[in-house]
Amino acid sequence: MGVQARLNIDIRPFILAGNPVALRKDDQTIEQDAGRSAILASATLMAIKGFTLATTGTADGGNTGDGTVTVVSKLADGKSLIAGDYNLEVTGAGVDGRSAGSVTAGSNTGNGTVTALAIVAGELPKVGDWILTCTNATEGGTASGTNAFTGTGNGTSSAIVAGANAIVGDYIILCIDATVSGSEIFSVTDPDGVHLADLTVGVAYSNTHLGLTLTDGSTDFIVGDFWTVTMIIEHGGLFTLTDPDGVD
Repeated sequence: MGVQARLNIDIRPFILAGNPVALRKDDQTIEQDAGRSAILASATLMAIKGFTLATTGTADGGNTGDGTVTVVSKLADGKSLIAGDYNLEVTGAGVDGRSAGSVTAGSNTGNGTVTALAIVAGELPKVGDWILTCTNATEGGTASGTNAFTGTGNGTSSAIVAGANAIVGDYIILCIDATVSGSEIFSVTDPDGVHLADLTVGVAYSNTHLGLTLTDGSTDFIVGDFWTVTMIIEHGGLFTLTDPDGVD
């Protein structure tokens, strides 16, 4: 037997109730011999055929995605089903069902946050956990320095200006020559122990690490007096993003 589907059959009413006086119409699927072309005659005896629903869909062999269709069922809307194959076709890929998800902080020291999380248009990122790891805490940060004096002289220091190559830690500015009053000479050493250009009291000092000016006081600096300039860098960080497969 072949199955032919006819929707909204209303040329002739079908008796679907036991009382012929109370005739009513309904949408039905009619089963007849395959290839039959004759028009059904009035008073033809018909029967309502029940159908067993498939519980899953069958994927086309040419699909790219590997998703499945499950829990096939008839809606409880009172309408009859039409026998045959129902095709479910993707008309818009969107982001392939992916969403940006949410961010969970690890056991971090910093209290910064990740915002504006989104999938780039046209990209299909891997599903799973992406790990954002800080690999350089000072990259792109804001540097600032404070100074403290140890010694005999009572000269002063201007505010510290941090340079582009400032290093986190203590810079030591040590008096090494007090021969000329008001023009004492100080050595400058960075936190890594590298000697930078010497500083002279009363002359503005500036390089890619830091800038400041030492001013002579009523009591001269002596050899061995020193300033400790502590450099810090805030609100920076270089991060590495690792995908769910462990690839950076």
